[in-house]
Amino acid sequence: MPKVDNRVHLHHGASSVAIRGKSMSNGTNGTIKRTKTLVDLMREEWRPYESPFPAHPLLHTGNLQSIYAGVSNFNDVDRVFYARKLLTMEDGGTVGLDIVLESEAQFRKGRKVDEAILRRPDYVKNLPPRIRYMQVNEENELLRSDDNRPMLITLHGLSGGSHESYLRAVLNHMRKSKIDWACASLNARGCGRTNVTTKQLFCANWTG
Repeated sequence: MPKVDNRVHLHHGASSVAIRGKSMSNGTNGTIKRTKTLVDLMREEWRPYESPFPAHPLLHTGNLQSIYAGVSNFNDVDRVFYARKLLTMEDGGTVGLDIVLESEAQFRKGRKVDEAILRRPDYVKNLPPRIRYMQVNEENELLRSDDNRPMLITLHGLSGGSHESYLRAVLNHMRKSKIDWACASLNARGCGRTNVTTKQLFCANWTG
């Protein structure tokens, strides 16, 4: 029987573009060197994702991995807690920015929904598990920018959302990293239990 190569390789362009940043220091703790590229960031700071990735022998193709992820129950794996900020686009569309919280205690502390959110026409009552709305009194803390802290914003797949297991797996890993990452997930209009408020629906090809 022929030997099956079940390794998944990282493919990228021969010359990766350098990452530009306001703060150019030694590249530690998330700050960016002038010559550092996205490929360098993958290799140096995200070591678990080094190429090649040894896939499970029974799940050695992307299709098999997708099927397994679709039929399995990962609800209690990689428990990530979010606070959602509803953002209104220029055309009136609604997207949901889910900020990763530090703990379950922080999640439970802000479970009560503000009256201003309840009155919004795009308010949705039943959010996915471990997602709640962000309270007004915690926006300054959760949305303030710290230029010395790197931030990861994840994007879901077709009709997905920040509740998906593959997103939680990445975000849970980044949250436990020695590098103090700030993490968030952006739910496109109509995805992840965001209300559809315009005729323009989510499309991965539409970047407007």
